[in-house]
Amino acid sequence: MSWLVIASSGSAVVVGLLFALRMTPLLVMGGVAGAAADRWSRSDLLAATNAASTIVFSGLAAALFAGAPMLPVLFASTIALGCLDAVRLTSTSTLVVDASSGTSAHRAIATSQICSRVGAGVGGLAFGLILAATGSILAFAVAAVLSAISAALLRRVDVPSSAATRRRGFAMEVRDGLGLIARNRAVALLAFIAIIAEILGFSNDGILPVFASAILGLGAEGFGLLYMAVRIGSVVGLLILVRTGARLSGVALLMLLATFGLALIGFGASTVLLPSLVFLAIAGSAAACIDALEQSLLQAVVDDAERGRAMGLWTICLGFGPVGFVALGILAGALGAQLAQIVAGVAMALAALGLMLWPGAIRVLRGTRSVAGELEPGIPSLLE
Repeated sequence: MSWLVIASSGSAVVVGLLFALRMTPLLVMGGVAGAAADRWSRSDLLAATNAASTIVFSGLAAALFAGAPMLPVLFASTIALGCLDAVRLTSTSTLVVDASSGTSAHRAIATSQICSRVGAGVGGLAFGLILAATGSILAFAVAAVLSAISAALLRRVDVPSSAATRRRGFAMEVRDGLGLIARNRAVALLAFIAIIAEILGFSNDGILPVFASAILGLGAEGFGLLYMAVRIGSVVGLLILVRTGARLSGVALLMLLATFGLALIGFGASTVLLPSLVFLAIAGSAAACIDALEQSLLQAVVDDAERGRAMGLWTICLGFGPVGFVALGILAGALGAQLAQIVAGVAMALAALGLMLWPGAIRVLRGTRSVAGELEPGIPSLLE
């Protein structure tokens, strides 16, 4: 959708607004989605979410076929998909750990993410090719068909979940989930790191179309190539995590955060395609590992019956992404896309360095290591 927006408006600010509209529902719906994932079948929730996505993509294709104005239709569909994302993100991670059956949570989530990102990379490239060859209507129709197939397959999944044994009011369960960030200092620190990555790092997605068209002089196919580089890098990083995940603690998040920032600095400074692809691949690798480690560690530091709500908090952290998308878009409009990206990368690298120099944070992160979903005992307070 971002390529359609940049082609229609030519504005980095409007592209940032599109990503903000996709992410903002996560901030609002994360707590509700987390409580739902602890209460009901996670596979059924995912099936219903993908069925709803089929309706959204079909409606989007039909509206564009009927000649509706592109930007309002894209914005409305983006908000709807953002609401569905809250349930999808929360339920997927908890379902993967349910199905891991003694496997390291890091490895199980990383393996799941590999499959997801390979599909997203191929899908991004295919979407760009279809978009260039036939236009947006067929591209969204194909997305609707794939969502319907996914919903049908998920209905056949039967994995026992660790739903809470006692049932209270749903609103109370939502409040309990939100309260985890106050009751559990490990959760609070992991959430803080996730917010930094979202605001300063993942906002790069929103500026990729600007780099593709204005900096590198690429078309729709070239934009798909940039997107593919991120996905290839993410798969490589996750493969490494599958090999080493059981030995990693939360301290690795800080090293990954610094790597993410440095790679984005390099990408922002590049005006040649090949180096840009390399830096994007490194950034994608670090970003994917941050995502996977955050999901496994957050589920490890809470009770089993609260894992859905812990993932709901993670989803809320993702909802802070619009701050980065809008800020990066405004900076790109004022300073140029390259300088804006460099500023964001420097800020993230400095944030990682600051946390590395904070002894209390290092003590907490050293205590978070997930093997088969179990937390190492004795996590200290941040203030000790």
